[in-house]
This record gives sequence, C-alpha cells and structure tokens, in this order.
Amino acid sequence: MKICFFADGQSPHTVKWCEHFERLGHDVHLISFRKCNIQGVSVHFVNVGTLNVKGGNWKVLFTVLKVRILLKKIKPDVLHAHYATSYGIVAALTNYHPLVISGWGSDILVSPKSSKIMRCLIQWALKKSDAITIVAEHMRESLVSLGVPPSKINIITHGIKTNVFCKKEVQKHDVFTFVCSRNFEPLYNHIQLLEAFEILMNKGLNVNLKLIGEGSLKEDLIHWVDHRNLGKNIYFQGRISQEEMALELNKAHVFVTVSTTDGDVVSLVEAIACGNYCIGSDIPANKNWIEHNVNGLIVPLFDKETLANAMIASLENYSRLTEEAMDLNRKIIETTGNWNSNMALAEKLYFNLMQDGIN
Repeated sequence: MKICFFADGQSPHTVKWCEHFERLGHDVHLISFRKCNIQGVSVHFVNVGTLNVKGGNWKVLFTVLKVRILLKKIKPDVLHAHYATSYGIVAALTNYHPLVISGWGSDILVSPKSSKIMRCLIQWALKKSDAITIVAEHMRESLVSLGVPPSKINIITHGIKTNVFCKKEVQKHDVFTFVCSRNFEPLYNHIQLLEAFEILMNKGLNVNLKLIGEGSLKEDLIHWVDHRNLGKNIYFQGRISQEEMALELNKAHVFVTVSTTDGDVVSLVEAIACGNYCIGSDIPANKNWIEHNVNGLIVPLFDKETLANAMIASLENYSRLTEEAMDLNRKIIETTGNWNSNMALAEKLYFNLMQDGIN
C-alpha cells in the first residue's frame, strides 16, 4: 500500500507514524511544510516560510496547487492529513480521496472556537474527509458539535513504543526530581508548575525540577527562573530522542503535566510506562489515564497551592504511592497505551477505505 502522510515532519508524532508504516513494508511518502529527513520515507518539502506554532498560518492555503501536483505524481492509495487545521484544510482543498484527517487536540477542541471563519473551514474540511481519527474519547463530542456523523469517527490513541518506554535498571537521581516534558507553549501552563515548585523551595525541600522540550516561551520561563534564583534546582533541556527521553523519565521520580487542554497526552503515557508517579491537571485528557488517588493525582487548573501540596504528598509517600499505582499502570500500557496495537487499527482503516473504492 502506498500511504502519503501530510503533516509536520518535525513533529515526533509524525515521525513515529511514518517510521511505523515504513517498517511494515508500505511505500510511505510525507508532504510537509517543514524540512525533515526520515529514513526509508520519501519526503516532499513544500516551502511556506516560517510557521507560527501558535496558529494563524493562513499562507499555507496558497500551497494547494503545489500539493495537488505532488499527489498527482505520488498517486497514494490513501492520503492522511494530521492536524485538522493547516494540513487538514489544505488536504481537503486538494480534493484527493480517500482522505483521512486526524485531530490531535487543540485543533478540534480549541481552534473552532477561535473564529467563525476557522470553525467553518474546519467543518468543511471534516465534511470532505472520508474518515476522521481522534486520539481520545473526550474529543468525540466536539466533532459531533461540528456536524461530523458518528460513523466517520475513529478513535486511534497514539500510545507508546513499549520496547522504548519501559522501566529500566537505572539509578534514580540522588535528589528527588520532578519532570515535565511538555513543550514551552501557553496551553501547557508551565507557570503553574513553576509557581508550585517555588513553594516547595520556600519550604526548604531538597528537590529538583527538570523541564524537557522547546517552544516559544522557553526564554521567558528561563528568565522567570533566573529572576527568582531558582536556577540551581530547575533544569531546562531541549528536544531529545525517544531513547533519551525514556532514560530521563526512568531517572526522575514524579511526572507533572498541568496543560489547560489536551488530546492524547502521549508524554503522560510515556511517564507511566517508565514507572513515574504522575500528577495531572483536571482536564478530560489527563483523566483518561490518571485515576485520582489510584495511579496518580488530579489537581485543579491554575491552583498552585493545591499542586504544591500534591507534589509534597508524592515526595513524602513516594514508595507507597508508586506501589499502589503499579497494577493499573501495567494494565494501561498493555491495552490502550500500546502503540503497535493502536496502529493496527489505523492500518485496518486504510485497507477498508481502499476496498470501498473511494476516489
């Protein structure tokens, strides 16, 4: 089968999709607005200049002719656009079929509320698609509100590579360490985490915080940390490989994510698989994976005091809490968190679309 993904080539999720289906023996192509190199995958770069990760990249709409020409040359059996806004809308404009559009999170949960024009464009693109995938059940209601027939909706959770993200025989950091691997963008709400950590420091606790990722707010967050003289206990680390991420998670003790909205929260599943105790904000995405007081803690959004208390509780009761979380975490990784079984659902969807003869 010849599959053409239309997605951000610098996203680790895109890379995982491409590499997986290439390893299965499919002829995999990727059309992307950002340069990349993925072994075994035919990458087609469409230059639109610098893209704003916060959105508003209307210039991508003018690439329709270039993308249409590429598709005529590639002639894929399936075109799969990841992210319903930029890539999904342009894919729909090409009028290529069969077309699958995947919603990852804020493209379905937030973007349609940003303006009437964006809502109409997303609705139109989803209507033009032959199938839609989302990464979590809580996103279904948003799709239905956009007029999507339930029969078109497929829930395909990303999950993790269990051979990479698993508990390893490595020594934990000598100092109790909290870790967060969310990118430095507004929706990931790092300031709540930093303010809560400052409370721990003011109490004289011997703890560290490691922040892994990149993003538009990185310099602002570093300045915030330096201004409060917390640099000796808060460490910033850039984007790293999956193998390096698994090692960092194994060395840390507690994973924290306090995003304001989310789809699949792959980073949380990675942390669970690596044996971290987890603290998450009170949003549906986190509650898909964390059962409060069973395998982690759920805390209110924008409440630094409650978050700080949860972090202290995880420190003081670490051994007991991780032991209690073990059974549920193991079940999660064996079922809904498994990348390979989840991708089998995607492959089945592709074959079904081919057999239906959609063109």
